Amino acid sequence: MKRPLIVLAGPTAVGKSELSIALAKQIGGAVISADSIQVYRYMDIGSAKITKEEMQGIDHYLVDEFLPDEEFHVVKFQTYAKKYIEEIYQKGQIPILVGGTGFYIQAILKDIDFSEQECDEAYRAELEQLAEEKGTAFLHDMLRQVDEKGYNVRALVNNAGVISRGFSTTADGFETTVGVNYIGTYLLTRLMMPIL
Repeated sequence: MKRPLIVLAGPTAVGKSELSIALAKQIGGAVISADSIQVYRYMDIGSAKITKEEMQGIDHYLVDEFLPDEEFHVVKFQTYAKKYIEEIYQKGQIPILVGGTGFYIQAILKDIDFSEQECDEAYRAELEQLAEEKGTAFLHDMLRQVDEKGYNVRALVNNAGVISRGFSTTADGFETTVGVNYIGTYLLTRLMMPIL
């Protein structure tokens, strides 16, 4: 028998938290944050992080759980979220996954197996988080330094996920891995945006 899992996704400050509280009260739910910033303590400005008062007694997971200097990435998110989903089911509640970090949500919904690619995917997630903090222009500059030729194709894309896939870790540092075909396909299927 399938167990329910509700997902509320969208950008920052559109009302996901308020909706999740109302929904949790109606159905007997608990909230798991799928946000790469709200998971950190002290990172309140610009994250629209829910306060204890706003939680209105509804259990929340993955909010203020890690210190800013602790590593947190999609693999860790998936591990914690799965554990919390089970805890919520054991309490007889319905888990509500709420956030704007799409890759985190996909990791749960698609049950992505990171066992063989853990380091690479974790590194990509870190690059995507870096883009959220410093902007995609910062990633553009990093990529240009390691792959000027490949950068010229990727420069048309203002998407941290696409840019971060231009990187891969090796024992010696960076190595580009994404070919023009992937970027070309991306550009044909997504809205092209300027770098800034």
